[in-house]
Amino acid sequence: MDTPAPSHCPNCGSALSLPKPRYCGECGQETTLQPPSVPVFVREFTGQYLSTQGALLRSLLTLLRPGELTQEYLRGRRRHYVLPLRLYMATSMAALLSIWLISVLLPLPESHRHARTYDPQFARHNNLDRREATYLTYGLIVQVGQRAGEFVCRGLPASRCQDLRHQWEQDPQSLAREQALRTTQLSKQAHLLFLLLVPFLALGTYLAYFSRKLSYGTHLVASLHVHAAGAFISLTWSLIFHITAASSNVIMAGSLLSSLLYLTLSCQRWLGGRRWATLIRVLLTMVIWQISYFALYLLWLDALWWRPMS
Repeated sequence: MDTPAPSHCPNCGSALSLPKPRYCGECGQETTLQPPSVPVFVREFTGQYLSTQGALLRSLLTLLRPGELTQEYLRGRRRHYVLPLRLYMATSMAALLSIWLISVLLPLPESHRHARTYDPQFARHNNLDRREATYLTYGLIVQVGQRAGEFVCRGLPASRCQDLRHQWEQDPQSLAREQALRTTQLSKQAHLLFLLLVPFLALGTYLAYFSRKLSYGTHLVASLHVHAAGAFISLTWSLIFHITAASSNVIMAGSLLSSLLYLTLSCQRWLGGRRWATLIRVLLTMVIWQISYFALYLLWLDALWWRPMS
């Protein structure tokens, strides 16, 4: 049951004209309110993303033309599209959910399953259970494993290293197995790192195009758009990984080259300049981005070793 429209806006208190309009002329809120219900919540959610003359669909289609959405935003056409941060969050969450569903619904090809599973027979064949073997996990700070028959533990609290040493003394093979499991665990979480890389890509283009005297915020808008497109690039390659026999190295290379191409076309469109100069600047940007990614990746790996496996 609808709540009768008041004579004043319930949100900002402005007087409403007669006949009462559907929306307040001052703040834009509806003048006739409905009690909370599931249909109302669904309508409010879809109204944010699917209405406004199809702003979300228009934004997604514009992403297919790298750099165009950034140009439109800088021209001031901001009501015509979903705002950058909102678009980035929507596409990232949709891509992460889709990647999770793909991993649940599509079993990995046989070759991938063997590659990701720790095999004790393989370990014994490669001397991973012998005291003279060498296997180390290198994070940004942490080093854990065995080198030439000696236990190695750096960058962790003394109590944690003591626990790992005790584990190694009891069964060196268990430490090698834990190392493999943590690497697999990290590979499953690696896509979450992309959520943290938006400001680093913006920093890269800001430094590469420093002579343009554009604000960092302008580059941040472009970075949000590039990462919004990158979410679907990652989704596409994740799907390819699950339905083909392509190796993880091929998938990583394909994803990286696709992202590099998109970033190059985006910078060429909204920043302009000679193509060779754009390519050099994009390569500089990607170097900064890759350094940031690997630093975060290694720090994440460090964090995994701080606590025991559950």
